Amino acid sequence: MSSDPLYSLLYTSQAVTPFSAGQLDRLLERSRATNEDLGITGMLVHLSGSFMQVLEGPRSAVGDLYYRKILRDPRHGAVEVVTEGDIAQRQFAQWTMAFEDLAGETGARPEGFSNFVSGGFSTELRGEDQSLTVAILGKFREVFGPRDAFDARDELRHLAG
Repeated sequence: MSSDPLYSLLYTSQAVTPFSAGQLDRLLERSRATNEDLGITGMLVHLSGSFMQVLEGPRSAVGDLYYRKILRDPRHGAVEVVTEGDIAQRQFAQWTMAFEDLAGETGARPEGFSNFVSGGFSTELRGEDQSLTVAILGKFREVFGPRDAFDARDELRHLAG
């Protein structure tokens, strides 16, 4: 077993130009292949050109991916780490890259699409995992969504209903 600690990094970014459905699909395909090779799991959330991504895996692999690839990707800017640190266990172990398009802009669901937020998240997540989901989505809406009052739990109930 590797001595490299399990690590999580959550960041946000803005697309420089809008992504088409095909571009998002290709991004997901490449991300999933890369993540599988590196032992990284996580989730990507998209809303109207804004992205939030959680990466988790060996600290060196997550760091290399973020600092050597993601920060240098010209397709997005305003890249900002929200939180990072060692973790005891993965929150997204079943996904090389779960994906949620909060605006539904991609149309057809890509292969491996996650119902993490809509339709069935409650059967996939339990206890603290569900709290993490609410916190992540709340943070995403806080950063990129409307500036009026927003309750992530109400939004999750609305999306799941």
